Amino acid sequence: MADKRPGGDLVLIPAQHFIAANKSYLQDPSFSDFIIRTASGNAYRVHRNIISSHSNYFAKLCRGDFKESTAGEVTLHDDPPEAVKLMIDFFYTFDYKVPGSAISGLPDLEVYAMVFILADKYEIPDLKAHAFHCFEYDGTEAIGNIGDEASEMFLAVVPYIYTHVLPHDHSLRQALIGLWCQDHHLAAKNLHRGEWEGLVERYPAFGSDMIVGSLGKG
Repeated sequence: MADKRPGGDLVLIPAQHFIAANKSYLQDPSFSDFIIRTASGNAYRVHRNIISSHSNYFAKLCRGDFKESTAGEVTLHDDPPEAVKLMIDFFYTFDYKVPGSAISGLPDLEVYAMVFILADKYEIPDLKAHAFHCFEYDGTEAIGNIGDEASEMFLAVVPYIYTHVLPHDHSLRQALIGLWCQDHHLAAKNLHRGEWEGLVERYPAFGSDMIVGSLGKG
């Protein structure tokens, strides 16, 4: 961001100042003109121009002839409240933080998968790309420090991804398989055989992807 003053040099305004200003709007509802509610009852007072700049879905919702636009609010009944909060954080800060090692007891990889799917649903490409990057990065870190906690993380995320699969986008599935196939299937080796075999039985597409992924590593 830049400011060209008459007769002066180009003055650069750090992007973090803009982000800090955006974040202050999230914390101060004085100028908000829209409310996003979750199934758990949380209500976030937001700004149409900010959420619309990130999301084609919300842009259409806010300017279209919809009851939500007239009422000035929408309730996201079918979406995980945890993911909705992170989505709104991203709208205002271009980032989000998963507190500690998990949110509401969910492993990090599952949270990133939730955000990825939510971002796809509401047409938020930057958030989708960010969630994908976090999924790959943290997954790789978990493989490098594999232990009981990391193994449980992989065990938990498979059912979520293969239950909420996006028919038009298999990139998250492919990323998961890539992680499973790292270091000669190190993630699976740290699980009891019955655990990962059970995953294959319950989610045949996971088993199929594993075979294809293994052949690709060969």
